Amino acid sequence: MKRTHQKIADLVSKNPETASALHFLGIHFYHYTEQTLAEVCRERGLDPNLVIRKFNEVAQFPVPNLQNLIEYTPDVIVEFLRHNHFVFMKKRLPYVSDLVKNISPQHSETLHELQLIFPLFLEEFIQHIYEEEDLQFSYILKLYNFDTKGIADEFLYEQLEKHSVGRFQEEHVHEVGLGGIRELTHNFAISPQADLHEKVLLTTLKNFDIELTQHARLEDEVLFPKAKVLERRVLDMVLKIA
Repeated sequence: MKRTHQKIADLVSKNPETASALHFLGIHFYHYTEQTLAEVCRERGLDPNLVIRKFNEVAQFPVPNLQNLIEYTPDVIVEFLRHNHFVFMKKRLPYVSDLVKNISPQHSETLHELQLIFPLFLEEFIQHIYEEEDLQFSYILKLYNFDTKGIADEFLYEQLEKHSVGRFQEEHVHEVGLGGIRELTHNFAISPQADLHEKVLLTTLKNFDIELTQHARLEDEVLFPKAKVLERRVLDMVLKIA
């Protein structure tokens, strides 16, 4: 059967990531479970082919390979991490927040506990992103620009005294991914009794946890080691100039 003739509930049940594609097109799957994709597209004025393309884009959940990034320079890695932050802030977090917000009264006690925990995680995570952008990434890029182009702004020498990559790395030791939520949901386990909303939510959280864990590994295992070498080289250059 063509996907346009299938009910939204059937499409999402077969591939929960389909729900995220619908969300980005302004369609909350839980409002349209008994309608076919063709019916929803007609109602919302959407091209079914566009929706199908979005489905195909999320059909395979991508996990970046750290080995593919090891050879890149620190500035490229920082930009890759910044792009991840953008995706987290503009796509992942709003989508997960919507799923959590719309947990219904008949759902399990675990999901209702999640409604209390997730806003706390959200606040801490957003603060963490801003700190990385404003402090760590900014500092590492200043080091890189001085090392490769001889460009030093007025704050570089002050920051060399104030910050260090080693300290950033020590402070980066944290609970990886969605540790607390992972524990609460027993590693995002989906019970046989779970309805479609719960299945989509737990699958989405599991995939987000994988993304966050990989993001943290890229910082710990690739960016910080490269930045330490870079920092040592810049300090030696500064001492020679002095």
